[in-house]
Amino acid sequence: MVIIEKMVINIFVMLVPILLYILRSNGGFKEKKSFVMVISMSVAAYLCFRASIQDVLSFLAVCSLPILLAFFYGGRWAGWIVGMVSTVTCLFSYGIGCWSMFTQTLFVCFLCTTVISRFEQLQSKWLRVRFAFFIAFAALVSQIAIMFFSMTAGGEQVQLDGKVLSEVLLMLAVTSGIAFLLILLYESMRQREQLVAHILDVERCLTLGELASSIAHEIRNPLTVVKGCLELLDEKRKRSEYHDVIVNEITRAEEIIGDYVSVASPTIEPRGAVLVDENVRSVVSLFEAYARRRGLSLTYQCEHGLYVEAVGAKLKLALASVIKNAIEATESGGVVTITTYLKENKQVVYEIKDNGVGMTAQQLDKIGTTYFTTKESGTGFGTMISIKLIQEMGGQVTYESHYAEGTKVHIVFPLLKKGEVSQQREEE
Repeated sequence: MVIIEKMVINIFVMLVPILLYILRSNGGFKEKKSFVMVISMSVAAYLCFRASIQDVLSFLAVCSLPILLAFFYGGRWAGWIVGMVSTVTCLFSYGIGCWSMFTQTLFVCFLCTTVISRFEQLQSKWLRVRFAFFIAFAALVSQIAIMFFSMTAGGEQVQLDGKVLSEVLLMLAVTSGIAFLLILLYESMRQREQLVAHILDVERCLTLGELASSIAHEIRNPLTVVKGCLELLDEKRKRSEYHDVIVNEITRAEEIIGDYVSVASPTIEPRGAVLVDENVRSVVSLFEAYARRRGLSLTYQCEHGLYVEAVGAKLKLALASVIKNAIEATESGGVVTITTYLKENKQVVYEIKDNGVGMTAQQLDKIGTTYFTTKESGTGFGTMISIKLIQEMGGQVTYESHYAEGTKVHIVFPLLKKGEVSQQREEE
C-alpha cells in the first residue's frame, strides 16, 4: 500500500502541467497540433520519470498517460515528441538498464499512431471518450504484460501471489480511473469550445440577417421616391425638379449604406469640434414634418455655445435614431422634447424626453440588444447602432423609463473647452 500511496501522490504531481493546460484562461482550446500541449505533456513526462517512485509498476501507471494524451489531443508529432522526451529522461535517469521501459514507450507510440486516424474521425463526445479510454486501458494492460514477459525472459522468477496481484489490479484501477477522468475533461473542454464557436457563428448569421433586413427597410424609402419621380419624368416642365429629387434620394441611399457599412466594418475617423445647438437643430428639422403628421409636438431647447468632440455625421445619425424612436413611441397629442445643457462636472447632456408608452424594467434591461424592440415590426438594430456610435466617440448613453409614463434618454459627452475648439479648427 505504501507504493500505491506514493504512486497516487506522484500522479497528482505529474498532473499539474496537464491541468494547467486544460484550465488555462480562454486561450482557444486546440485538440491537435498545439505547442502548449507538447510543452505540458513533456513536463508531465519528465516529472513522471524524476518522481521518487522506485517500483516499476508505479512507473507504468504514470509514464504512459502524457504520451497518450499528447497523441489524442496534440496529434502524431506531439505524441512522438513527448515519447522521445520520456525515453531521453529515462536514459539519463536509469541508463541503458531501462530498455524494458523504452520498449513499452515505443509500443504505446506505435499503438497510438495506428489508431489516431480513427479517433480523429469520431465526432460524438462519448464515442471519443470510450475509444480513448479503451486504447489507454489496452496500453496499460499491454505494458504490464510486456514487463512480466521481459522479467521472465531475463531469468527472473515472477511470483504472482495475492499481494502482488492485488497491487497490480489496484494500480491498474487507479490509473484507468485517472485516465478516464482526464479524457472526459479534455472532451468536455473540446465540446465546450465547439459549442461556443457554433453560438458565435449563429449569432453572426443572425446579425447579418438583421442587418440585411434593416438596410432593406431603410433603402426602400428613397428608392420608392426615385421610382415615383421616374414615372413622372414624361412631364418635361418638371424634369429638372424630378432630376434633383432623384439625385438627392440616391445620395441619401448611399449615405445609409455607408452608415451601415461603417458600423459593420468600423473605421477610425478623426473627431472634430461639434457645436451642440447647431447639431440638434439640424436633426430636429428632419423630423418636424414627421412629428406633425403623427399629431405630436416636437420641441427643443439648447444652451448656446457648447461644443463636444465627436464625428458630426455619426452623432447626427445617433441622435436621429433616438429622436425617431421617441416620436414613434408617443401617441397623437404627445410631446417630444430635446434639451441640451451643461452639468456641473463639465459634461454636456443631450436629453431626449417623451411622454409615450414607456418601458417596463425588464424591457429597459434589454435596450441596445440586437433583437429587442418595443415596436410591432423592427429589429432593435437602430438603437444598438446609436449606442455603439456614441460610445465609440467617447460618450455615454443612459435610459430612464416608466411604463405608461414615458422615456428619457441622456447622451453625455465631455465639454470641449474654447481653447481646444480653436486648436481643432486650426488643425482642420
